[in-house]
Amino acid sequence: MVLIAITSSLYISSCTGDNDPVTKTENDITQFIFSATDNTALNQDVIGAIDIGNNTIILNVPFGTDVTALQPTITISEGATLDPNTAARNFSTPRSYTVTSEAGNTKEYTVIATSINPERAALIAIYNANPAFQPFFGWDINDPNLENWQGVEMTNDKITSLTIVGGFDTFGLNQEIKLIRETNNIEVLPAEIGNLTELKTLKLSYTLINELPTTLGKLTTLETLDLYYNPNLNALPEEARNLTNLTSLNVDLTTINELPAALCERFLAEQLSVSPDKALCGYDTSRKERDALIAIYNANPQSQSVLGWDITATNVTEWKGVEVTNGRVTSLEIIGLSIRPLCKRRGLGQPDNNTTTWLTVLPPEIGNLTSLKTLRLTNNNLRELPIEIGKLSVLESLDICTNNINELPSEIGNLTNLVYLNIGYNRDLNVLPESIGDLKKLERIEVSATAIETVPRNFCVLVGDGLIVTSGGGEIIDQSILILSHCYIEYPEIYGQ
Repeated sequence: MVLIAITSSLYISSCTGDNDPVTKTENDITQFIFSATDNTALNQDVIGAIDIGNNTIILNVPFGTDVTALQPTITISEGATLDPNTAARNFSTPRSYTVTSEAGNTKEYTVIATSINPERAALIAIYNANPAFQPFFGWDINDPNLENWQGVEMTNDKITSLTIVGGFDTFGLNQEIKLIRETNNIEVLPAEIGNLTELKTLKLSYTLINELPTTLGKLTTLETLDLYYNPNLNALPEEARNLTNLTSLNVDLTTINELPAALCERFLAEQLSVSPDKALCGYDTSRKERDALIAIYNANPQSQSVLGWDITATNVTEWKGVEVTNGRVTSLEIIGLSIRPLCKRRGLGQPDNNTTTWLTVLPPEIGNLTSLKTLRLTNNNLRELPIEIGKLSVLESLDICTNNINELPSEIGNLTNLVYLNIGYNRDLNVLPESIGDLKKLERIEVSATAIETVPRNFCVLVGDGLIVTSGGGEIIDQSILILSHCYIEYPEIYGQ
């Protein structure tokens, strides 16, 4: 019986334990969310980071979010209660929530909604990604005024220009500092650079960065990207195709040998200038400029053998007389071959009649070479200049000596940067257009063996301002003397007479 009693006692005890409810002691917040569904101020859910040890919950809301009436979604332990409830609250300051377990145990949580300026976050990310260079940034990351940070420029509270110069730019530094900067350089450009969505200028030079983040493509307002002297950088991310406002790109002293296709299209369409002028897109100049040169070639079939241009060649710098700077044709010299006198050989008689190898036509496409600074077309058989010559607004030197031009177009007055003009040995040229007086920067004009004797008053004004009018000598009539005499006799008031 004893065994039975014992058995019966055990049985009764077991049944009683199964019927007693278990009192729960858990009092945790297991999830804290600002849902975009419940909060019109948000366009995406914000999930809180719960620190169990400190009973804190941090939620990083997008910068500029109105946090004065955010409604949370809160998950707590089973059987526990929450105070206050999940009604909307003002989270502009830390807020407390108390969770009480079923057993009556309490736990208080502090909820903090933070918001950091994404532009500031980007700069701090750059700073933190390059700890060895931090002493040289010139940034106090605790300073709330970003305009005080070296290399940062702002417009309307937005960063519009960022210049970061790495460890190799050591001009003016003593040798000890130079060594430190060369061995503690910038090596990483973090993805947060994409936060600078109002950036127009980014200059990043003298660094050891070997890769640019794909978020570079988010800088859609960028106009200037200067990557000068980044020897480890060998490519731009394909996302750079999104830089549709980019007008200037410097990849000099990098190892970049090819640009993304979209940037090449902008380069060939003359919407983007690239430095240096190596063939980063397969061509060393724009499609428009290349086509202009080909138009000159095709307009003068009799000169093609003399020009010696292989118009199938990739680079126009291989074409005789063509110079390219920063992806633009800046100098063009086509000097005819015959027994006619070159302009520097004055007084050698009339041109011969062998015109088979001379340039006879300058097509209107010449106006597409808008970066030309030097144009020399001496010893040819041109009879006129197209009006499109006036589009060469940066031209500084124009030499059309020894041709058969009898009139200059009035559009020549648009060449306001012209410093030197040689119109000598155009024997039928007897008049200068009124617009010649618009060439305020003209310093020297050569008029040998022309028929010009009278000139516009505004030309004489240029003479009064110091314009040098010269003839090469060797001619029976010194044309420069005739022109100057005309100015002094007809317009003496210009010279204080």
